[in-house]
Amino acid sequence: MNKKELFYFIGKCLTIQKHSDFRDEMIRKVDKVDWYDFVSLCSDHLVLPAIYVRLVKANVLGYLPDELVDHLRQIYEMNTERNRKILTQVSAITELLNKESIKPTFLKGVAYILDDVYSDVGERMMNDIDFLVDETDYLKCAGLLKSKGYQQEEETPGYIDVADSKHYPRLFHPEWVAAVEIHRIPVDQAYLNQFNSSLIDQEKVIAKKLSGCYVPSDKHKLLHSFIHSQLSNEGHLYGMISLRGLCDLSKLAERYSLNEVLPFIEPKRKAIAYFALADRILGEERAFFGRRNIAYSILKVKHALGLRFKIFRTIFRSLIFFSQRIIGGYILLPISAIFFKRKREYLMRRLRDDSWLKNHRQIWGHFFSRRL
Repeated sequence: MNKKELFYFIGKCLTIQKHSDFRDEMIRKVDKVDWYDFVSLCSDHLVLPAIYVRLVKANVLGYLPDELVDHLRQIYEMNTERNRKILTQVSAITELLNKESIKPTFLKGVAYILDDVYSDVGERMMNDIDFLVDETDYLKCAGLLKSKGYQQEEETPGYIDVADSKHYPRLFHPEWVAAVEIHRIPVDQAYLNQFNSSLIDQEKVIAKKLSGCYVPSDKHKLLHSFIHSQLSNEGHLYGMISLRGLCDLSKLAERYSLNEVLPFIEPKRKAIAYFALADRILGEERAFFGRRNIAYSILKVKHALGLRFKIFRTIFRSLIFFSQRIIGGYILLPISAIFFKRKREYLMRRLRDDSWLKNHRQIWGHFFSRRL
């Protein structure tokens, strides 16, 4: 089983409860699967707890190697404990903000848990606590958290204006498990026309598991998931698909139709491509996405080549990195600075700031030293 075949195998494991034929196939292939590679790939994509929950529900653990089952159970139990601590932290943050008449809207993983997208608290792995507040409360919230012992990991560089950032620099607390990101806006500036605070406010709902806070509607959860995965993180550009993202997509699609969210997404061809490839990987069969487009074909090929050939990943990602840095940073930005005062001021702030020059060198150093 090569890496592409293993990736698709894991995708079907994430929807195994829907496919009795795959359950039987999995049992037959137990001795043919490299379970070390299976665990490694699941770990890279942060889906080991989800895999454990799915396999328990499918009643297949008894057919798997004991060592594998023990490892999956241990990871699931550790994640369950961590998520419970995160929810306690979320409750403390909500209580603190409510005292100042601020009701946060939690985003992404925390929102999925608070709104029962994942009914099992240990099923989904979470990194940060992301929440959105009104722009007028944005800096105030950061001050409130800092007054309770939260602190920035690093000092904000002088060329960055925190007041205009998408979110406040990540805040950590020595007694809590998760970092916190306070959002002024939910997504990068380029995508605010289709997903912004005003739209979220129109449909946000009270969190099912915690009073005093909100979560986005299911439609907006789906929209945010796509923008974050395929646009902001450039998944479509690089041909990268996150198994955790597909797991989120599958769970959200059980509550809100992908067909119905599509009219609110731009560009639609990229959304169709992503949803169609997700269906293929997860073994889903949605009739709408039988309509393949050229974007789907390209995404499927890039994803497959990236999985199977390291040389492709290295060359393809290097070409994108160099073009973005050289064309976007060294050519287009200086040209735009000639015509736009704000761009000119931003460029001058960066060039005068020693921390930017240091960070810039680190980006190039990281690129040449990393394992692609």
